[in-house]
Amino acid sequence: MQAMLAVLIGLLTILTWHFTRSYTKMSLDTLASGLRYELLQRPILRMWNILNSTAEITAAQVKLSEYVIGRYSKTTIQAEQVEVVVFMMFLKCYQI
Repeated sequence: MQAMLAVLIGLLTILTWHFTRSYTKMSLDTLASGLRYELLQRPILRMWNILNSTAEITAAQVKLSEYVIGRYSKTTIQAEQVEVVVFMMFLKCYQI
């Protein structure tokens, strides 16, 4: 009876060691892959989003400039031409 108890305790010890070792390795691998994603992929995605936003803003500024130039390019009054130049400088200074 004591021999069976000793064998049972030995088997439980071996099983506990095996599962602790294998599941710890799996959880560490999962944690490592998650950290790799966070450290490598997130900044790339963030930079891509910033680049897309910058491109959209630039396209909107170009369209606005084309509209303003198209609207005021046919003017003959010098005051209106000065107004256009001042407006364009305002847009350039404040990046609107």
